[in-house]
Amino acid sequence: MADAKRDHVLRSTVQPMTAAGTRTVYGILLTLALLVAVASCTQTHVGRVQPGVDDARLFDAVVRAVIAQPGLATVRIDPRPLRATSDIEEPSTRSLAAVADSVVKNRAAVLRQLHIAAGDAVANAQSDSCAGVLVVPDTGAASATAHRGCPVTQITVGAVGLARIGAGRSSRSGVYDIDRRAVAGGYYGVRVVLTTLGPGGSVVTYSDYVAKQSERGWAIVAIVRLMAGD
Repeated sequence: MADAKRDHVLRSTVQPMTAAGTRTVYGILLTLALLVAVASCTQTHVGRVQPGVDDARLFDAVVRAVIAQPGLATVRIDPRPLRATSDIEEPSTRSLAAVADSVVKNRAAVLRQLHIAAGDAVANAQSDSCAGVLVVPDTGAASATAHRGCPVTQITVGAVGLARIGAGRSSRSGVYDIDRRAVAGGYYGVRVVLTTLGPGGSVVTYSDYVAKQSERGWAIVAIVRLMAGD
């Protein structure tokens, strides 16, 4: 009698999966799969050239815009691209994109055509041995080493990111939303980090270059300076 009662409880508790329940579980699994796919796709685009973008030609346009700025010292550009994200504020090994060798070689060829020397943006980043220009030496031993690694003559070493595709519209300028650091639809954003080093220390500036592609090629339509670190 006890066994019969137990079987009745089990049959009452364990119900077969209904069609509605099957659809619910399937929907949950499908949603999770889509979220994973979107995350994977986003990460992939961060580390590779956007489809339909000629990276070498865009790099050429950005570099020309960089060297056209007044007041820059001798400019060197790292042919290795930064990742296509809006959160990079200084060059580092983690900020470099993992791209095919051909991307770096094509960028190096552009630099040769423009007669611009290649430089290592990571090795020339702001550091303890070449601190910011606002680090004022005092009589202590620590301050004596603050600028010991700075070059004798002033140079600027730049790092240029991969293109970030724009989406939506900016309510302020029409091409860029500075609060979100986002480029409007129809445009591309390229993060550029410039480190200027000299006997008195270093200064880091990072900006977003807003680019527009047309049949005639790439044009830089805006340079949005985001921050300078001294």
